[in-house]
Amino acid sequence: MKRERNRLDVLVNNAVFWGEEVAFEDSANEAWFSVIDQTVKGTYLATKTAVPLMKQGGWGRLIHVSTSLVQDGKANAAANLTAKAALHGLSRSLAVELVAAGIYSNVVIPELTLSEWVTNAFPQGMLEDYAGTFPTKRLGRPEDVANLIVYLGSAANSFVNGEEIRVTGGK
Repeated sequence: MKRERNRLDVLVNNAVFWGEEVAFEDSANEAWFSVIDQTVKGTYLATKTAVPLMKQGGWGRLIHVSTSLVQDGKANAAANLTAKAALHGLSRSLAVELVAAGIYSNVVIPELTLSEWVTNAFPQGMLEDYAGTFPTKRLGRPEDVANLIVYLGSAANSFVNGEEIRVTGGK
């Protein structure tokens, strides 16, 4: 297989910076803008670099990983959720703007996922109790999210563009 130089087919923007949870009225401007910079600016810069390479190849997939909390809400997380919500607007705009160049843009919206960090950060009993609130009676696994990302980034995805897809076990 010959590899082409200066070609990029798929970009997964998975900014996971999560600032301190604090009531909106108590948030410091510097902390607020730091969260926005880490998530939105980083995604902008990566995407801005990727798009010309995708255009050269006549094909590309932009996948932005958000969080179900953007749609569900969470107290004391306004900066974090504002930053993640910005990815939704960016993705929808790019889906329309870049489709003629063969580039699709979608958002993946996972619920709490049993990553290594989550299993170490939360007590097992709490995770089991929370899993019981899902129709599937389990929390998502990293591969549940990864499988969707692989599909969206593959040639099998010939039509899914501009979508926000929840990976939440039906919650």
